[in-house]
Amino acid sequence: MEKSPGETIEKNISVNIETKKLAGKWIGLTLLMGGISVLFAYISNRSSSIDGWMGFLAIFILLSLVLASAWKYIQQEQVPKYLLSLALLAILIRLFLGLVWFVAFPNNGYDTEMQEAGYVMGDAFSRDTAAWEYSQTHDPLLLAFQDYSHTDQYGGLIFLSAFVYRYLGTTVHQPLLMVVFSAIISSMAVFFVWGIANHTFGKKAAKIAAWLLVFYPEAGLLGSSQMREAYSITLLVLLVHVFIRYVQNKNNTDLAILSLTILASFLLSTPFAISSLLFLSLIVLWRMDRTRLKNGNRWLNMIAVIFILIVVVGIFIIGIDKIYGVDYQEYLSVYASGKITQLFERIPTWTHTPFLVGYGIVRPLLPAALADFGNPIWTTIQVWRAIGWTVMLSGIIYSSFLVLKEKVLLKIPGVLLIFIWFGILISSYRGAGDDWDNPRYRAVFAGLQVIFVAWGLIRQKETKDPWLRRGIGFISAMVLWFMVWYINRNVYFFNFPTGNLSGVIGLGLASGVLISIWDWLKSKKNDK
Repeated sequence: MEKSPGETIEKNISVNIETKKLAGKWIGLTLLMGGISVLFAYISNRSSSIDGWMGFLAIFILLSLVLASAWKYIQQEQVPKYLLSLALLAILIRLFLGLVWFVAFPNNGYDTEMQEAGYVMGDAFSRDTAAWEYSQTHDPLLLAFQDYSHTDQYGGLIFLSAFVYRYLGTTVHQPLLMVVFSAIISSMAVFFVWGIANHTFGKKAAKIAAWLLVFYPEAGLLGSSQMREAYSITLLVLLVHVFIRYVQNKNNTDLAILSLTILASFLLSTPFAISSLLFLSLIVLWRMDRTRLKNGNRWLNMIAVIFILIVVVGIFIIGIDKIYGVDYQEYLSVYASGKITQLFERIPTWTHTPFLVGYGIVRPLLPAALADFGNPIWTTIQVWRAIGWTVMLSGIIYSSFLVLKEKVLLKIPGVLLIFIWFGILISSYRGAGDDWDNPRYRAVFAGLQVIFVAWGLIRQKETKDPWLRRGIGFISAMVLWFMVWYINRNVYFFNFPTGNLSGVIGLGLASGVLISIWDWLKSKKNDK
């Protein structure tokens, strides 16, 4: 049936209106990015000029197209409208933090070359400075993969940074160019975290996981600096999300994205890429027929899983020692100082490594951060990071407890438990319990961590499990006693009767047990 002239005219008018609206949005967006580019260039030049604003604009336009492509890709799964707003919020938070570091450190940080240049992390300063110097030479950029191992073992990030500085930068080093890259790429992880959580645990868990990642301090810190982990966080969840979709749909587009993501992971960091592939292997094992495992002895199955985990961790530890070619005890001694050194003098040598690994798991430690009365900006950063990790670790421990309680070790929560704790232990070992390297290695798995925590919170709400409440009370007691102990160390006129570390741990454990017993008795009374 042919359309009447009136219907045709009405349709053309409607199309023209929509086209004009779309064009208006793009013009408005371009003007907004232009204004932001001028602002970033002005701040990057220490308020002296706006040179280089075109480079910032080019990066904003390029990354906006990448962000739009990621959004279009994830929209195939009927995503909620709020998800794009969350990603944009994450970008704004990370961009704002990047500006804060760049402006605040030269005047309010410590008197070091790194902080006077506006960097929040030493590795970012070394690598980014090397990339800038490399960009000013006439050497081929591919040499970044072989000539700059002293600042980037794998070459991928220094290649990208040098490319940006050579072709989009000015004659002056502008570190904020790479902050824009880190902020936008790291924030895209919100899309894929939502996608993985939605596939595995449903929309409620997906929403919680996405919100957690937006505000997780360690992810925000890395996303606002020129660090490799800002990209790793996104690459890992992209890899897992695309792999799940490919297994379900066998789509060539998903396969191509999967291959490119694996390649990018190897260029960025070989250990990270291997870890990612290990997690994909765990997903494959999870999807296999596990009838025999289910029908077999539960304890034997658990022992087998633990044995496999120990073997994998052992292989990684041997690899770490071979890669760095040093006696690990010597490496530990570099990081051991103050109270740790004194403690090492009193305990057997073989306990040093387990102690530092355990110590690294809880760092950055909230009581230590709260009791630090040093430089205000660094104290604020440490408290912010410590609060984030305390909340995250508490959620991981509780979710791990639920996996064992609900006997779902052979399901996807169990897969997450194994891989997340693998990441935490390996990171603590590799970083020797350090307060900076260890958390940033661990933050690579932030996307999977928030998904695991979100599952635990959803299960707690569904079952009204009281152990989350008791766990919060237990951890609060530990934090309080350690807070008192750290204040006693830093404030000499404060005389705490128990200066021994084991005594403080004992008080914390006893208080936590008493709180749990009190809550249990209270619950029993209310049930009657």
